[in-house]
Amino acid sequence: MKVFVSVDMEGITGVAFTDEIDPSSKKEDYRKACEMMTREANAAIEGAFECGADSVLVCDAHAEGRNIIPELLEPRAELVRGEFRPFGMMEGIDGGFDCALFIGYHGRAGADPAVMPHSYSSRIIFRLKVNGAEFGETALNAALAGRFGIPVVFVSGDQTVCREAENAIHGVSTHITKKALSAGSISFENIKRTHQAIKEKVREAVRMRSARILRVVEPVTVELEFVRPIYADAASMMPSTERKDSRTLLIKVQDYVTAYKAFRAAFNLAYHFAY
Repeated sequence: MKVFVSVDMEGITGVAFTDEIDPSSKKEDYRKACEMMTREANAAIEGAFECGADSVLVCDAHAEGRNIIPELLEPRAELVRGEFRPFGMMEGIDGGFDCALFIGYHGRAGADPAVMPHSYSSRIIFRLKVNGAEFGETALNAALAGRFGIPVVFVSGDQTVCREAENAIHGVSTHITKKALSAGSISFENIKRTHQAIKEKVREAVRMRSARILRVVEPVTVELEFVRPIYADAASMMPSTERKDSRTLLIKVQDYVTAYKAFRAAFNLAYHFAY
């Protein structure tokens, strides 16, 4: 049995400050958050192996993909890291996996209350819709797994992303790692207790694999509402796009894999003007 694990940082237990998640930060807080992220990933990996997984592939899904500390990662797992990843937070996914886990995820852009909510970037994307439904990173990535026939069986993060996951993925198991009191404040339980709960819930979720595969109806229309018109200007240079208004772009393609890649290409074009 093969298990795919996508690990983000904003939803990791205890993380609450922006400099904790910023790879450019020189503070010890970021390095500590990387360790916390790695140990939380390990809890999920251990749960998967205890349930009989033969292999676990872990994608470092935060920012440039160099946050998980390789020497601290559970030694039986394989790690995907690197700045250029065509599938981004899902790099390494294909039809050979039996299920997927999302660890340390966060609420979509505009979610409230939620810890540092955004959809890829709060500086660039104001709102993301797929076939008219509002998507965050959880639904966006779960639908990519679904296109390969893979169910997302477990999601962890704050209470808002867990609710998003439950609304998007029928039967998914979730664990609330912290309670968002606002966009920048949280309350959370003992980290060791949280890791134990994640391991136990992952073990059961992988064993049961009862979550429904999230499938998006094709052809696909992606609606990207940017924060500034210049970002839409940049993204509109890409083929298969249609301008809806000054800040909003439509991408119409035949299948979800192409839609996912097109979204990332549009985002990267806009990113050039934002950073």
